[in-house]
Amino acid sequence: MGTEKAMEAWEAVNGRLGSNPLWGWLAAGALTLVAFLLVRELACWYWKINRRLAALEKAVRELENLNRSVEAARTELRTELRSLRVRMGDPAGPAREPPFP
Repeated sequence: MGTEKAMEAWEAVNGRLGSNPLWGWLAAGALTLVAFLLVRELACWYWKINRRLAALEKAVRELENLNRSVEAARTELRTELRSLRVRMGDPAGPAREPPFP
């Protein structure tokens, strides 16, 4: 009895959707997309790609912080060098650039 009702329901749905082949293509495309995303996630997990990406992003952040610190120190050193030249009476004064870039 339950099998007959299930078959009737299936035939009703199949009758409505089966007449248009576009539904089959859309369903196949959706299943393919889901399968691709699952396989991709498993591959990224297996080869630890997500962890490597996180480590690289952390390294980039640390390098950017280090670069900002170096730039701040360089600016401070240039300012100090200019003020020393002015106090020592250097003829070029603050116009002359320090030896480092």
